[in-house]
Amino acid sequence: MAKLEGIIYKTFDHYVVLRGFAPIKDLATISHRPKSYQRVANERHKAEIISFLNSGEYKYFPEVTLACRVERYSEFASNIGVDAAVDRDDAQFVKGLKVLSERLPYDGYRARHANLTKSSNEDLVRVDGNHRLEPFDNGNDELWEKTGADKTKLEKLIVPFTVVFSEKEFGDKFEAGIFHNINFRQLPLREEASLKIISDLNAFDERKT
Repeated sequence: MAKLEGIIYKTFDHYVVLRGFAPIKDLATISHRPKSYQRVANERHKAEIISFLNSGEYKYFPEVTLACRVERYSEFASNIGVDAAVDRDDAQFVKGLKVLSERLPYDGYRARHANLTKSSNEDLVRVDGNHRLEPFDNGNDELWEKTGADKTKLEKLIVPFTVVFSEKEFGDKFEAGIFHNINFRQLPLREEASLKIISDLNAFDERKT
């Protein structure tokens, strides 16, 4: 069981999103890979992820994006951002979700702290970041032994996450669309161009000294 804590708000006029930070192992424990659009990470790639996290150099990646499917999504979404619902228990729509009662800092501010408690890996769907989570799934003990990394230490790494709530009936289509937007609606940066940026910055630092 894991409790995800963050800020919940309605974005892009319709989508309810919970954004926060959690141990990477917790995110892996309560989520699963959708077979329709996510590839299985091979052993080499999982080893590369472990080595990257273990190295400590520029150890950061964008938020892991998960999806939580809601059966009565329209009713659920209508409550988020409404002053009268500040202390409402939204578990009636989403099991394990609690939007906290708190004093709003100023008029017009409706983002609130919330927590989402889940226990099964079937509860949340991995929309983006599956390859970053797969090394932390069960069944990778031999791989961890080969890398020599401290599994217990890395499992506790705090990473950013987003949970996007979606209409359960259209979950597959919605999540595949979000996956496409994240991965293919941006201009890709070739690796050599990225490395050149880092190299140029290093050269600039050397000139300063």
